[in-house]
Amino acid sequence: MHRLHAYPDLRAMFRRLLIATLIGILPQLTLLGARQVR
Repeated sequence: MHRLHAYPDLRAMFRRLLIATLIGILPQLTLLGARQVR
């Protein structure tokens, strides 16, 4: 049996996870950048 219909959901989940990680990492990166600029 083919499971082609599972790929779009997986891709959406991966995209959501990537966005969540970006939202979690961005504030820390900005803080590190501000510290290094000073």
